[in-house]
Amino acid sequence: MTGEQRTGLLKTQDLVGKPVISLQGEEVGSIVRIIADPVRGNVVGLTVSVKGWFKGDQGMEFESVKSFGDYAVTVQRCGQIVPLDNLPTVQKLAQDYSLYNMRIITPEGKLIGTIDDFYFDSKTGKIEKYILTGGVIKNLFQGRASIPAGSIEKIGTDAVIAVTNVLETIQKEETGLTDSIEHLKGDLENWKDDIGQWKDDFEKVWDKTLTKASELSKTVGENLKVAAQSGKGKGKELLTKTGGILSEKSIQLKKSYELWMDHLQAIKNKPEKPLSEKDLESLIGLKAGRTVTDDDGQVIVAENKKVTGEIIEASQQAGKFKELLISVATKDLEDQIKSVEKEAKKK
Repeated sequence: MTGEQRTGLLKTQDLVGKPVISLQGEEVGSIVRIIADPVRGNVVGLTVSVKGWFKGDQGMEFESVKSFGDYAVTVQRCGQIVPLDNLPTVQKLAQDYSLYNMRIITPEGKLIGTIDDFYFDSKTGKIEKYILTGGVIKNLFQGRASIPAGSIEKIGTDAVIAVTNVLETIQKEETGLTDSIEHLKGDLENWKDDIGQWKDDFEKVWDKTLTKASELSKTVGENLKVAAQSGKGKGKELLTKTGGILSEKSIQLKKSYELWMDHLQAIKNKPEKPLSEKDLESLIGLKAGRTVTDDDGQVIVAENKKVTGEIIEASQQAGKFKELLISVATKDLEDQIKSVEKEAKKK
């Protein structure tokens, strides 16, 4: 990285979707993926979804980043974002390697887990630790754990070989979405039949939704990568465009989730008037995921019906606005998942 930068460790998935803005004040696009060199053990570049009409795969070298900020990733000039064809090293690594979801095993053949994410030094790009799920991680930690980069002996094309004593280096991380799902399946089934549980189970439902999106994204990404490598001419161009569309939809899904969770948090913090008039108006026209009723069983809004101003007012008067919001939010997120799946089938 050149110039001033934010120092410290960064998690790659925290960067996905962040805007890329030049110091001339122009927003170029948003981060799609962090590209790492597994042999050198460091980040070499980032791929970028460029605003406007489809312009092919775009990216930048790690050294082109001015700063990794809380809100955006900055660059000195827009011209530092270029077609990946102009960055052969970054392009080849993007095609040949994806650390995400790779299995980590010991020399003795024991599965430690799969890579869910990794941290890197924002100043040097050096990978410092890997976040794992599954394997022995699932049994020992009921969630996610991390291992330092020094615990990795070799990164191959299909699997990662850890040092023999890797279990001694494992540290607990926050609970992961994938591992949480197994413990929530029973609760989720109950949720489907009891709207009263929505207040407590919204995040559980989102866990299931986001996990499905994550797994779909990884599978589609690998299929697109293989197909794009073997494709030619217009076929390859179409495949690349499909990948770009999927990336855009994944970014939008993440932003939608964050927006809905902000709304729900606002209700918790300020129940008397949680949302602004503008926020309330943004609900009009969206559909309800499940029927919402008042305490007497009178229907406020039926499943799959569009929300109106009158419905919002009725839910507020009945003390059921949170239930309405959760119903609409869940429907919105589920529809976006279906959109990603539909796009994936076009490949």
